[in-house]
Amino acid sequence: MSIDLLHPAGSSQHKTIFVPETQSSGPWQISLKFSFSFGPMTGTATLEGTSIGKQISGSTKFCLEGSGKTLPPLPTDFEGSIQDNETKIDLWINEPLLKHTHFICCGQAVIRKERFEGNWDMPCLDPKDCACDGASGTFELRRLGQES
Repeated sequence: MSIDLLHPAGSSQHKTIFVPETQSSGPWQISLKFSFSFGPMTGTATLEGTSIGKQISGSTKFCLEGSGKTLPPLPTDFEGSIQDNETKIDLWINEPLLKHTHFICCGQAVIRKERFEGNWDMPCLDPKDCACDGASGTFELRRLGQES
């Protein structure tokens, strides 16, 4: 779709810009592996949002379970890109303990355009009041409806 922002229709100095159309992305499932003192847990979320080209963004719920524990789903925003052979997704969990940081997930395709594996990193929980080194682990991103 082209629109003229500078000149009315019929103008001899017609300039247009390209406005990309958005579409629904996903559904994808992202799974992050955690290692806590009480045992391992897995956090999962379904990513289905708005896509412009290979960029995606949206809101979802992040569920954390394992080691006999299940936490209530946490509201989460996400943004990033899913390329043919690599991905980078940022997860922002809207919960008081995590509100000052985010998870940065970077991975490579295991199955082109369908399944990715890599590492996640989380900076310090609260740079203003905390001196931790953050945390890291592994993740998997796969298109739902595909075998893993």
